[in-house]
Amino acid sequence: MRGAAILAAGVAGLAGPGAAACLTAANLDRGVVVTRQATGPTTVTRTGQGTRYQFTRRFDPDTTDGFAVDRYTDILRDGPFPIRESGSTTAVALTGQAPLDFNTTWSSDWRMSGARPRLDPLTRATRAVTEVSSSSNGLDDQRGRTRWQVTYTFLEEKSARVSGCDYRVMGITAEHRDGQTAFLDRYVYFIDLDMAVQTQWTELASGVQRTYGITGVQAR
Repeated sequence: MRGAAILAAGVAGLAGPGAAACLTAANLDRGVVVTRQATGPTTVTRTGQGTRYQFTRRFDPDTTDGFAVDRYTDILRDGPFPIRESGSTTAVALTGQAPLDFNTTWSSDWRMSGARPRLDPLTRATRAVTEVSSSSNGLDDQRGRTRWQVTYTFLEEKSARVSGCDYRVMGITAEHRDGQTAFLDRYVYFIDLDMAVQTQWTELASGVQRTYGITGVQAR
């Protein structure tokens, strides 16, 4: 029941019949657009290195002290497993005597120890994953290296109706731990498309959570 609830939350509010034609893996060559709650459209394309996900999230100025903040993210994954992530954050002051514009860039490379876990429903696997990260705001450069213990849980296979089409999907959770730091990612994995869409992030110590429920998919 818990797995079903996780998957249902990930695909809540899906579009009904009458939407675009049903997608196949071939659509990823030209691109698939996934719409999610609380973020801009995500463009998903297949590359020679993996599947690429690009999106921009605009933050509400009421939550950012009067700044208009855009956060662009570019992620490369092998199935649901991250390979590389990069992005930038741009903020513009909407109030105050002088406008303040700044740009922060960051990147992370992820390397898993051992063989990639099999994507078998109702199984679990733990791997050591090393993240090498860097960031810069033009004034200060930072670099880091974190060795995460990641536990992947693959839930049961389901059929989900998205934008008027039925797709085979599987919920996946990835719990990352390094000392006192821990967070949980949730994904909906479209099995026949080899496309893993993140639907939730939770900081386990504080319970802070961000949800990005899928509302539709279509060819670009």
